[in-house]
Amino acid sequence: MNYTSLQNVNPEIRAYIYQQLADLEVLLPEGSAISISIDNSDKKMVETAIKIETPYGEISALEESVDIYECLNQAKENLVKQLGEIHRIASEQDESEMPTKMANIDKTYIH
Repeated sequence: MNYTSLQNVNPEIRAYIYQQLADLEVLLPEGSAISISIDNSDKKMVETAIKIETPYGEISALEESVDIYECLNQAKENLVKQLGEIHRIASEQDESEMPTKMANIDKTYIH
């Protein structure tokens, strides 16, 4: 896993991030990688981007909120929905058809 820009995040928030990502890990297809970026340079809003690269394609969630915990929660929930769709497609399709089906998933949620 690649955790981008977490060096400047306080330890309490970093622990929360790791927990949220650990919750996602169990849902990932084998061979997937997660990267995360947090931008709080605005000081009023926090932007969280989580990207998951699967063997079938990429999914991501971009969230903005005044509260970093809410922002992380929303990003995780959006990715859980997308991963559920991947699992549904995988159970119905031949693996060779997955890249085509992945192209039809709405991969980015912005709130």
